[in-house]
Amino acid sequence: MSRTAPHFLARVALLLLLAPHLAGCYTTRAVAYNPNSLKDATGVTMRSGSTIMFEDGGASISDDTIYARGRDGQLKLPSDSVSSVWHRNFAPVKSGAVIVGLALVGVFIAAAASLENGSFFGSP
Repeated sequence: MSRTAPHFLARVALLLLLAPHLAGCYTTRAVAYNPNSLKDATGVTMRSGSTIMFEDGGASISDDTIYARGRDGQLKLPSDSVSSVWHRNFAPVKSGAVIVGLALVGVFIAAAASLENGSFFGSP
């Protein structure tokens, strides 16, 4: 059992480091359209109500046309038809909650694995 413990702890540590990415601890919010807000944009909402998401974060504007990359290739959107711009931001509170939860699960699993009789609650 002592040989597998370091491997187990290394896997738990790796999982904790990757937890924010795996859990998708991000929040998306819409801001009013501003040509400067397109730099980090992940999508836009048009005045018609449709939402268009970008493949790669960010878009550029030239001659009242917004250029971005979508699922089907290059997008050309008229800037006067955009009502809001979407941004994806890291959510530290959600990430912290996921990391603490996974740490508690890891501690519980490590404690259960370290018991000689395999029962966390003692001998029957």
